[in-house]
Amino acid sequence: MTARTRPDSLTPKYFVDLKPKNQWRPVFHEDKEQLIAAMNAELSEIPGVNWNFSQPIADNMEEAVSGVKGELALKIFGDDLKLLEAKADEIVAIMHGVKGIEDLGVFRVIGQPNLNVIVDRQRAARYQINVADVQDAIQTAVGGNAVSQVLQGEQRFDLVLRYQTPYRDTKEAIANIRLLAPSGERVSLGQLCSIETTDGASEIYREANQRYVAVKYSVRGRDLGSTVEEAMAKVNRQVKLPPGYKYDWAGEYESQKRSQARLAVIVRSRSSSSS
Repeated sequence: MTARTRPDSLTPKYFVDLKPKNQWRPVFHEDKEQLIAAMNAELSEIPGVNWNFSQPIADNMEEAVSGVKGELALKIFGDDLKLLEAKADEIVAIMHGVKGIEDLGVFRVIGQPNLNVIVDRQRAARYQINVADVQDAIQTAVGGNAVSQVLQGEQRFDLVLRYQTPYRDTKEAIANIRLLAPSGERVSLGQLCSIETTDGASEIYREANQRYVAVKYSVRGRDLGSTVEEAMAKVNRQVKLPPGYKYDWAGEYESQKRSQARLAVIVRSRSSSSS
């Protein structure tokens, strides 16, 4: 059995070797679903962690089918990552009310602190400094720019120049980076820009050149088809997406529908041959 924590590309996995069923405690009645429920009840007390239970081969197959680490998934496609996460949370709240759905979780993408430097064009114009000059100063001071090349035999390496760490590793240090105005005055970035820390994307999931946020879930104690169809009906009825946004139900349900469609073709084909 594989126990997996928060759903993302760096998900830790814990492999648990199970004893033969006849050696399990009587309380589980040799039923793996009861064992999973008991493990989940204990592990769910750990705050900030979503758990998913699978098996190694099934785990790899599920990811290959849907591109998501989970038995079943709902992908919400769109441009605004914060809106996608908000809609994902809304869908999770709805799906909690569907009998048979377990292991619900959202693949979080927001949470990486970003330092945004927004140039104020009016303030820059007051000092006769171009926006491109401001951008170049930030790139040179923080990221570094190549000023020459170092030759080692036939190999060439860029010689990159940038500020020393104490002068670029904090918000205040970056705000104190100086530019030389045409008038000869030394102007700090803080005088030309708004510098603020905001939550940005730690990673971005894409499929067919579109961003998406995924909701993973499993079905236990009920048949797959009717459970997913009930969830689909509730989500379609209660969740409204802006123009250009859509969602896609992926995973084992998608595979089941393809198999049923192929089986229907085979049955029709055999019926036609018999007649």
